[in-house]
Amino acid sequence: FRSVAPTDNTSVVSGGKHGKGKRGGKGKGKGKGKGKGKYGDKGGKGGKGGKKHAPADRSNLAGVTFPVGRIHRRLRERLLRKQRCGPSAAVYMAAMLEYLTAEVLELATTVANERNVRRIKPRELLLAIRSDPEVSSLVQATISHGGIVPADQKTKAVAKKKSSR
Repeated sequence: FRSVAPTDNTSVVSGGKHGKGKRGGKGKGKGKGKGKGKYGDKGGKGGKGGKKHAPADRSNLAGVTFPVGRIHRRLRERLLRKQRCGPSAAVYMAAMLEYLTAEVLELATTVANERNVRRIKPRELLLAIRSDPEVSSLVQATISHGGIVPADQKTKAVAKKKSSR
């Protein structure tokens, strides 16, 4: 009687390759395989080499600073059940909001420089918005702590409106 040793490094006691013992079988339990570990599939040892890139968000893809995903989510929240909102609507709205913000900030910076003020406060925002007739027609809201527009500013704005017609 000759003892035959297994050709590979699996033990007969542990169940071998096809056994259903405690350790050797291919069960659904936790193992030390190359699956997702405790922290998901976020690099670490093993796996394919190379850098893992984060998925590009839609703001970077569109080339805007404002959050396209958040704007799209807010747009969808406001819709009724059967209405739909395309993804390009959020990109367009983000670009429009970014442009308007840049325009208002540029006007407010000009007003702050004229008044020798280093910080843009609600007063400078109000004066900037009311001095430009196009932006003033878009923003018809009361700006908190902005004060009132002086009389000479009102006459300038009215004169600009009449000359542009």
